[in-house]
Amino acid sequence: MQTHDNPQSIHTPYQTSDYRELFENSPIALWEYDITAVYAHIQKLRERGVSDFAVYFHNHPEEIEFCVRSLHSFNVNPVAVELFEAANKEELLINPAYFLREAGFEFFMDALVAFAEGTTNFEVELFCYTLKDKKLRVILRSHLIPGLAGNFNKVIVSITDITPQYEASIELNRKNEQLKILHSISLAVLSAQSPSEIVRVALQDISKITDCDIATIVLYDFENNAGTLLNLEGAEPPQQNRFPLTQWALFDTLRTGKYHYIRDFKKLNPTPAIYQNLAAAGLRAMVNVPIFAQGELVGTLALLAYKPSSFSNENIQNAEQIAAALSVSFHNAKLLEVEQRAHHQAKTLREVALNMNSNLDLEALLEVILDQLARVVAYDAVYIVLKTSNTYEFASQRNLHPITAQMLTKEIHKFANIQEILRNQRPLLIQDVSVYPDWVKMDSYSQIHCWLGVPIRFKDKFIGFLALEKAEAGYYIETDKDIVQAFANQAAIAIENARLYQRIQQYSAKLETRVQERTRELQVLYNVTAVAGKPLGLKNILQNTLAELDSMLNIATSAIHIYDIENEQLYLACQHGLGKLLTQQIQIISLPDKLFGHVLIKDNAHVVEINAKQEPPLAEQTHFAGIPIHAKGKTIGVLTVFGSSVPALKTEDLALLGTVADHIGSSIENNNLSKKAQQLAVLQERKRLAQDLHDSITQSLYSMTLFAEAAHDLASVGDMVGVQKQIQEINLSAQQAFKEMRLMLHELRADSLSLIPNGLEHALRQHIETIEGRTGQQFSLSIDSPINLPQSVQETLFRIAQEALNNTWKHANAQTVTLSISFDNDELIMLINDDGDGFDPQKAQHQHGMGLTIMQERAAEIDATCTYTSYPLHGTSIQVNLPLHQSIFAEMIK
Repeated sequence: MQTHDNPQSIHTPYQTSDYRELFENSPIALWEYDITAVYAHIQKLRERGVSDFAVYFHNHPEEIEFCVRSLHSFNVNPVAVELFEAANKEELLINPAYFLREAGFEFFMDALVAFAEGTTNFEVELFCYTLKDKKLRVILRSHLIPGLAGNFNKVIVSITDITPQYEASIELNRKNEQLKILHSISLAVLSAQSPSEIVRVALQDISKITDCDIATIVLYDFENNAGTLLNLEGAEPPQQNRFPLTQWALFDTLRTGKYHYIRDFKKLNPTPAIYQNLAAAGLRAMVNVPIFAQGELVGTLALLAYKPSSFSNENIQNAEQIAAALSVSFHNAKLLEVEQRAHHQAKTLREVALNMNSNLDLEALLEVILDQLARVVAYDAVYIVLKTSNTYEFASQRNLHPITAQMLTKEIHKFANIQEILRNQRPLLIQDVSVYPDWVKMDSYSQIHCWLGVPIRFKDKFIGFLALEKAEAGYYIETDKDIVQAFANQAAIAIENARLYQRIQQYSAKLETRVQERTRELQVLYNVTAVAGKPLGLKNILQNTLAELDSMLNIATSAIHIYDIENEQLYLACQHGLGKLLTQQIQIISLPDKLFGHVLIKDNAHVVEINAKQEPPLAEQTHFAGIPIHAKGKTIGVLTVFGSSVPALKTEDLALLGTVADHIGSSIENNNLSKKAQQLAVLQERKRLAQDLHDSITQSLYSMTLFAEAAHDLASVGDMVGVQKQIQEINLSAQQAFKEMRLMLHELRADSLSLIPNGLEHALRQHIETIEGRTGQQFSLSIDSPINLPQSVQETLFRIAQEALNNTWKHANAQTVTLSISFDNDELIMLINDDGDGFDPQKAQHQHGMGLTIMQERAAEIDATCTYTSYPLHGTSIQVNLPLHQSIFAEMIK
């Protein structure tokens, strides 16, 4: 290891006070290295043609040693001095290979390969040693000082001590491994099938979780005062495995559940005879852990060791857990024969259950149940009765006499044994029917001498019973009753699954039908709504609605009447599929009326079969269905269905017709509102034209009368020059009136924007071209992007712009006019500027003729604002701000 005598002189640019303070006070061990020589050597190797440094360094270990010697360590911080148990910093400024030892070669080779491949920052976890040979587990990191990329004379190496964490991890792994072994032993013990197998699996791995040299299990036979050595792990078994019980003090301790620990046989004085042979064999320590069965001491797990005090608390706890498993296993071993029989029965029942649950058809399942029952218990005849609602149904049978089957089907109440099952809902075994007092005696039943019945229950719910018959008296015993009951429990699950499957199938069919009906309803409503949304006119909308009812609901004959409340009459608005006679009969319905009037009075659907004696008969129609038509909470008409399609109408269809009737009411109401709106628009337009005529043409005509009177007066005095001047004024006024009249005619002829291909923009350009051609003004039109607004909004904006543009030549005498439409966030801005005469806004509030009020009223109709600014001789600016509400966005998206 090489060091610099004066590293400060070389590295002065980097030895700032902040850096020094961080380095010296860092909580982790830090070294400063100069690896310039290593970098230079690697560059030389690369110039010599070395490209695969991993292979090169592997084949040339001397190069690794050279590079390690070329490392220059010139500083280390106090934490490193303390961690590596050095007296001072100078002791640590040595070759780093000393600290790494056996891990050094591999580490330095990996680090050099990474460095040669361009990696200057790396991290590795490894072992290292202090100056006092203390082994540490550390994380070693190496990196250049930030900002000094490419400069290798200052590399920081940090070492973080993770020894406590590493040792804790090792201990945790050891504990986990012990737990796995203990768990494995416990499982093996609990799974063993015989006492010998229990002992074998308990002892074979016990040395892995305890410090025993020998392990054995001893069973106690207190009745015969003898102990049995079942097995010996770690030593040769003795010739005699039975011995007399003499250590009663030991047994008393073990019966309390506590273990007995002899730490050293040699310290026993005197040594009991039973332990003398153990001590003679060199054994020193022994621990006995009690084994219980049903609360009684039955044996001990004994651990022996050649070293005194070998067993820790952890060893003893592990032995106690194994002893607990042994207690359960020995108890189970005593019941092994019973368990094996039960296991066989359970296996059969599981297979039977699988076979039963594989079929979801109830009728087929009952046959499978009877087949599988024969695998569990024999029978001569068998039958199943199931509960349905509040009755019992004879569901299935095998080998039953036909007469008996018939009686069970029709007269089940006569069988006392069956009534006892139904009443008590518990198994009933009659080993000899001859001694059963109420046994039904009949020829078809005479061959039966043993009868067994068990309830079929599902989740504590009685769903039926299963009965078996046998010709031999006493054939069935109590054990058979339990087995058949277990079988019935399995059958109950399968039966309920099949019933549930049937219900699901029924529900699915109903749901599918309902979905189809609902889809049809939605389609009808969609079609009716689509028809109502088209600009077809009310009559066509109503006619198409009735056609949709015919198409979707097969309603071939229908009509719509509108209620005239003043005249107490219903007027036929339209009909579909009606003959000429019926159409004439229902053209006007005067109220009160038994059919149509009932719908209006009751205000709900009225479905009735038409009485042939009714006066007058409805053109041989047999059925009538009337549904009220509502609008704004009032009944405004009746939707009627006639003829053979009425009886086929279901409740859902009538509800659907009610919804359709509401849509019809909305269409009628919308039509009425549209008419009112059109009438109002006409009145407003008339008002505006009257105002325009008064403000422009009327004034011009009045001026011409004044000029004419003045000319007449001048002519009477012979002032022809004055007459000529008045005639010129008359001519100018006439031309002005002519221009205004032509512009008004143009406005009156203007089409709706809905008929103009490009809407507002195209309409504005047409209007500007008209004004330019007639006034000589210069116009400039600027629109940011295509305008996709609702039709009514575009028309209102056009009327405002039209009024403002007309004012520029009628009142302002403007030469240049600019009109722009732009979008700013969620707002449309329309701006009209002119260079005309301007006006005083204060005076304009008390004057008429410039249409300012009209423009503001129009703007308010679409939730917009209209403002203006003007100065005399400095022109006028009119601005409209339109917030783009959610409804307008929706129209734009469409």
